Amino acid sequence: MTSPTLTMAFGAKPPFIKIGQEGFHINGQATPQINLKIHDYTFMRKLFSAGKMTCYSMDATTAKDGKCCALCNWNYTCTKVIRLMVMIQSQSDPLPAILDVNDASLENLAPILDQLPIDRLHDTLITATINPQIKGLLIDFQTRF
Repeated sequence: MTSPTLTMAFGAKPPFIKIGQEGFHINGQATPQINLKIHDYTFMRKLFSAGKMTCYSMDATTAKDGKCCALCNWNYTCTKVIRLMVMIQSQSDPLPAILDVNDASLENLAPILDQLPIDRLHDTLITATINPQIKGLLIDFQTRF
């Protein structure tokens, strides 16, 4: 389900930004750093087994099958994720995209989300950088005023 803010800002569902050791994959190109503006975000949960997603929760409280996440036996193995609806600021036109940020990287993003009022997020330029020194694809975030 898409939020009204998401629909107004993006229309159709934008592509996902894939993340790898070499950086963010956008339109077939890998780059270690992107500049973006956050238009909306939501907290989610994802459960992976044998490299495949077996369960998810779009609101981090109720799984796709209707089960309450807090009461699930697999709760402790879920990956906590924040889904960012972003506009990537590039040399050409801004590109709408979805960036899923894992819980380890969320610690780097939380201060920005805590400090900025929600109505200022879409106006604030943020640089996201893959930290190649850290295992687990840690993303660093920094505001640029």
